[in-house]
Amino acid sequence: MIRAFAIFTATFFTAQAAALDLDTPFQSMSGGTISIAQWHGQPVLVVNTASMCAFSGQYRDRQDLYDRYRDQGLIVLAIPSDDFKQELATNAEVKNFCELQYGIDMPMTEITRVKGTDAHQIYQ
Repeated sequence: MIRAFAIFTATFFTAQAAALDLDTPFQSMSGGTISIAQWHGQPVLVVNTASMCAFSGQYRDRQDLYDRYRDQGLIVLAIPSDDFKQELATNAEVKNFCELQYGIDMPMTEITRVKGTDAHQIYQ
């Protein structure tokens, strides 16, 4: 069961375009950048994650959801953050943990601020 999430679609964002820049990039855990705009027209599940959180087992559920619906266009975007002091120290540790423990191959950003004045624009 996924306890907290937000589903974004291009249709939803169309009305919000002035307030939310879908091109604002995240640094990708795999290198390069990711923007929600690259999945225009597809449903995108944006999930704040933390590897050391009591709910980190939900990575498996998120990956299962992605596996089940990716061929129909669903994107599950994992956004790890240490803003709640429950994330591993480095991006490499997070990537290794997620791949080894849960077989994660869904898109994942680098460790990202999700609260405060330095929060990524999507969270502001």
